Amino acid sequence: MFDKKFNIIIGVFLLLFISISYLSLSNSRLPIFTQASNKEVDINKTVVIISKLEALADSNDQSVITVFTRNSQSVGIENQRVDISTSLGTLSNSTMLSDNYGKTEFQITSDITGTAELSILVNNQPVLSQYSIKFVSN
Repeated sequence: MFDKKFNIIIGVFLLLFISISYLSLSNSRLPIFTQASNKEVDINKTVVIISKLEALADSNDQSVITVFTRNSQSVGIENQRVDISTSLGTLSNSTMLSDNYGKTEFQITSDITGTAELSILVNNQPVLSQYSIKFVSN
């Protein structure tokens, strides 16, 4: 009788151990739990990519500015407000919300030669790096 109860208890603990080990080592479910729990933007993890650092000042040639809002685990966060302003040129939008990957895209053009200095805010927090695009003549 004692051996039967002991075997059942050991079996239950073994099953729990295997299940917890699988969840801990598996990449399938844990990132979802992590992503759902941390929706706060880490301004230091924000990534800005500029497609062209030099463009023609012809009102047609554009540079695309992509901003990724991310949390402390570098996971993209949706519905975050991104504001952008420039000292030169015309932006497609000045304010957008990030998509479900934390991504926003802005386009900039200019018909005046010079350097466009960009200011970027994420949820009213300034992105600390400086960004600029040079517009040149043909």
